[in-house]
Amino acid sequence: MPINHDGKMTMKAEDIMHVLRDGIAVLPGGRCRAGQAVVVCPSREQLVNQDHLRNVFLYLFEVTAKEAREKGFLVVIDMRGKQTWTNVRHILKALSSIDNSSTIQVFIIKPDKFWEKQKAQMSLGTWEFEVEMISFESLIKIVDVSQLPKSIGGNYPYDHDEWLELRIDLEKWIWNITEVMEKLESVRREVCDGEQPIDVKTADAAIKKSQLAKKIYSTFLLMESKQKEIRLQIEYYIHRMA
Repeated sequence: MPINHDGKMTMKAEDIMHVLRDGIAVLPGGRCRAGQAVVVCPSREQLVNQDHLRNVFLYLFEVTAKEAREKGFLVVIDMRGKQTWTNVRHILKALSSIDNSSTIQVFIIKPDKFWEKQKAQMSLGTWEFEVEMISFESLIKIVDVSQLPKSIGGNYPYDHDEWLELRIDLEKWIWNITEVMEKLESVRREVCDGEQPIDVKTADAAIKKSQLAKKIYSTFLLMESKQKEIRLQIEYYIHRMA
């Protein structure tokens, strides 16, 4: 899930669920031949909101595995069909507005009509990342067809609704695990603090010791009850992501 440099979450799928569900940019899980994560912007006629695009890209970049993120991202924009050049420019502007240390390459699948090709080629502009017009036939030399979703002509069986549902469930599960671990860490600190010399003759000290013992016991009972649930959930997510 998205985290900042302090290791804290910055965005969850449910925070931008309405935008993610629209599928303006997707992370199907494919890799190009160089190992970069592939992000796909499917062809669409409706105007896309640049701020929404930016949030989606931020989220997708941050949920990508670290080893893949270090290799950079290959963004595929499908300009065939009814995709407008205005949308393409919004996508490029959204990408350029992100403070991202990863390398970004953008490949725009050429529109079918000759004059649209010429118009798009002339309108590319200059960006701080590589942008190239490319045919689908040339694209699959860079990204194997098995790594591209069916929505743009690939073979990868990507289901966006299922992906989003899985992300939301997974992040809720991680939140639950994090909460349990934080409680355990809190108890551990109290145990360490409780090791300091105290006056056992005082009633206050006795009450504190009793309360601490109950808290430790209840926390470990919670952890024990969660073990089976955690194991089953891990198996469930592994099965769904396989």
